[in-house]
Amino acid sequence: GKRGKKMVLNTVLDGVANEINKEKVKIGDIGITVGRLAPMGKIKVNGEVIEANSLEDFIDEGTEIRILEVLQTNVIVEKLN
Repeated sequence: GKRGKKMVLNTVLDGVANEINKEKVKIGDIGITVGRLAPMGKIKVNGEVIEANSLEDFIDEGTEIRILEVLQTNVIVEKLN
């Protein structure tokens, strides 16, 4: 019914279209992958869960990453070596 559709819509809005809070998320910040980046996925940084895009093809879940660039709705990250 209608309820199911609305929930899916909200999830999409919350998950993808959130703008990055540039007060909390900055270039050089260290975070951790929440899921696998392939090459896109979610990371947690400074308590925020956001969309990230890796320069590498894949970054496994639970890997420390560094933010290289902060965009409107996602960030570019690299694996910490």
